[in-house]
Amino acid sequence: PIGVMVGFLAWNFPLLNVGYKIGPSIASGCTCIIKPSRTTPLATALVGEVMHSIDFPKGVVNIVLGEDREVASALLTSDIPAMITMIGSTAAGCKLMQTASTSVKHYSLELGGNAPAIVYPDFAPELAAERIVGLKLANAGQVCVSPNRCFVHESILEPFLAKATEIMASYHFGAGTGAEPRMGPIMVQSHMEELLDKVTDAVNAGAEVIYGGEAVDKDTCPVGHYMQPTLMLCDRSLDLCCDEIFGPILPVIPFADGDDVIEW
Repeated sequence: PIGVMVGFLAWNFPLLNVGYKIGPSIASGCTCIIKPSRTTPLATALVGEVMHSIDFPKGVVNIVLGEDREVASALLTSDIPAMITMIGSTAAGCKLMQTASTSVKHYSLELGGNAPAIVYPDFAPELAAERIVGLKLANAGQVCVSPNRCFVHESILEPFLAKATEIMASYHFGAGTGAEPRMGPIMVQSHMEELLDKVTDAVNAGAEVIYGGEAVDKDTCPVGHYMQPTLMLCDRSLDLCCDEIFGPILPVIPFADGDDVIEW
């Protein structure tokens, strides 16, 4: 136990994330302050209601709702917290540590990723496409461990792209039950616009859109911000292949026998 822990939650898996924060805090004998994203606060608030209803000791778990920056600034600059944890982007993590440096604190930050998938020529390209596309489109790609870029050996590139295109074209849109496979919406309009800009920038830099790349026609999907599953053929130097995408865009990068794809 080190004292008071402040946990900032990501919006994409609010219940999973609150478990990640509260469980270890209580197990180690710390009290905690939980700040959910203003985008998805209700699931975390319900956890607070449940804890209140079972007479969980007051003050051990504290849930604070409100504007992200306003509340975060007060929590980070206070000299009370001994530890700050967060799930979010790399830029946000760096800014968090700068803001919180008003006193000495411990940090545990899960930040942006660039997870690769590598498909070698001795593996069935159709099966590889099925598995990788399924992982990529889970939660519309809004997952921190989603495959962010895909290296495919040039000898099996064509069948991989063909199968990936076929699978992406079979997706339906919406939340909850319905025709499968199914993909939900992008969380907010601003993020949707960022994803579409990523596609445009990549094309301008020489990438090729194999499938998708646009917003879904609003007349053909439920209310929300829906983007087509997007398959792109890219060079590994493009920004799209270097920065976390956090959306349903799969960049595919061919490699040959002489390329050291592990070094890539």
